[in-house]
Amino acid sequence: MADPISLGLGIAPLALSAIKIIKATRSKLKVLRSHDKVLQRLRRSFKTQSHVFLDECHLLLQEIVNPDDVVFMLEDEESELWADPDLDQKIKRYLGRKYESIEETLGEIRRQIQALDKRLNYTLQDTDRDVKLTATEKFREAVSVTTNKTSYEADIGHIKELNQEFRRLRKMAKEFNQSNIVAQAEEQKLIPADYSVKGELARAFYNSVKSCWSCAEVHHAEHRIALLLEWFDGHDMRIFLHCRHRIGITTSTHSLDLTIQPPRLPLGETRALAMNLSTAIPCTELPHTNNFKPSRDDQLAEHPLAKRLRQVSRIGEPLTVSSENTPEPQKSVDLQTSNNVCGTLFQLAEENQASTPFLGADCLRRRALFPGNHVGGAVSKSAPKRAAIPLTNILNSSLDADLTVTQQLRLVLQIAKGHLQLHWTPWWQQYWSLWDLSYFKDPSATELSTCLKTMHIGTRLDLGTKEYEMTTAEQPPSGEVLQLTYGIRNLSLYCLGVALLQIGRWSQLDASDVFTIRKLASVNGRLGPRYQELTQKCIDCDFGHGSDLGSPPLQRAFYKSVICELESLVAALERS
Repeated sequence: MADPISLGLGIAPLALSAIKIIKATRSKLKVLRSHDKVLQRLRRSFKTQSHVFLDECHLLLQEIVNPDDVVFMLEDEESELWADPDLDQKIKRYLGRKYESIEETLGEIRRQIQALDKRLNYTLQDTDRDVKLTATEKFREAVSVTTNKTSYEADIGHIKELNQEFRRLRKMAKEFNQSNIVAQAEEQKLIPADYSVKGELARAFYNSVKSCWSCAEVHHAEHRIALLLEWFDGHDMRIFLHCRHRIGITTSTHSLDLTIQPPRLPLGETRALAMNLSTAIPCTELPHTNNFKPSRDDQLAEHPLAKRLRQVSRIGEPLTVSSENTPEPQKSVDLQTSNNVCGTLFQLAEENQASTPFLGADCLRRRALFPGNHVGGAVSKSAPKRAAIPLTNILNSSLDADLTVTQQLRLVLQIAKGHLQLHWTPWWQQYWSLWDLSYFKDPSATELSTCLKTMHIGTRLDLGTKEYEMTTAEQPPSGEVLQLTYGIRNLSLYCLGVALLQIGRWSQLDASDVFTIRKLASVNGRLGPRYQELTQKCIDCDFGHGSDLGSPPLQRAFYKSVICELESLVAALERS
């Protein structure tokens, strides 16, 4: 048992004291003549155990102090770093409940080294080490060492046992700390609540459009609707409606830029709002949208839940709504009652009428559609006519001239985030490629990265005009066939992995050539081994949580292994 004085010193002073005694003892062992094999063995054993002790002190201190400073502390016991008044408190916080056990162990080690040092002092006390010893003196020294051999070995053996206990306690404390760090990291890497909210808003809007879509324009041959992957102003969506005109053998495409404002209750930050979007959406907070101006219909349509929520604010105080300076509401146009939704939208955009088209019968599910880019409550004019360019086209240009490595990773990150948010909605098909993602070429933009901010994913919307049937070539194989034939566990994630591989290699690849895809994915590329690893995980759906991306464990693993990893790579490059 350690003496009370040792226990009162603290770990840092005990370690420093033990280090000083070790160095003194090793010096005395060196002074003893090396003619005796017993003495050589003792010297070697003590040297080994002293190194073990110093190594354990080093490993412990580097968890608290800068690793570079620890080297100086162990080499120079007079270093001012030992005088840090907070050093022992830092060690105590790190070790937690293992502090007292390690303190007691260090006290025992110090006591054993002192005992060995005293025995060496007894052996050397009558000898002058600065002169050459006579044969008689050498014999007397050898007899003394042989006589105390058992005591020396016992002391060194006890030090060895205490070092092992020191190592065990230090490792245990480190494991406890690592578990806490991992737990904190897991909490920090939870999927943001916005992901599910945005996915539900996008799904609900698509279903609303699909249920009421109609087009009475005889020259409209095809309609596509696209969703911008980057969301602005809270939960406002940017939608692009592409309409292909056919007159004789001539075809042209007209596009309409729409801003969609989601349904909103008077208390925009309440959990009830998210629950009222759909019974399937998790109970998640929605940020307040400052730009929203409720129409007169919204003000009059008092839902019972809305009435109750008006009475109490989010922080439990009465909510006061001022009616002063309220602008005159715009005229509302219910698209669900229209027999020509397509024509109505294009007409409102061209005439720039003071009308707000909307979808949804009640204020809780109503979505306002603003032609053009609706920013700050004002509607800007639609952008000049521009054609959507498939994202795969960028692979035909020179990489070094268009995108840096950081911009390349940001592009991949944008796609991965969009996939996690929308993979379960009609916007994102199970079998997809970079052809399904598009962007707008802006003549005024000098960099490709600026144009890629308009990246959007589109799908066919041919319900009110011509029936559209997917051709055999466009139909993907069933999941069972893919699993049994190619070992593809999740088709959507496989397609994402192929997209990541193409962007990483900056070349177009055939997703149906599974052998080549897997072969190329196994080779480290331009973006490094971490990028290669996450690409392979997507291709093989190798996240350790099954193959159903609808399961929360797999979603969390995907978010951590792909999105968080990409964010880490981008941050590392930006710091360098």
